[in-house]
Amino acid sequence: MDDLTAIVKRSGDDHWIVQGKAKVHVLKGMPDQELTHDEKIMFSN
Repeated sequence: MDDLTAIVKRSGDDHWIVQGKAKVHVLKGMPDQELTHDEKIMFSN
């Protein structure tokens, strides 16, 4: 993830959303994946 990308959770939502220009690479705790702008991420508790 770079300076122009963020993972955002809006109030009341149960998921996070990728916002920005770069891909987010999930390396640990979830299956390996690359997420882009407006894709949802569900973290388990």
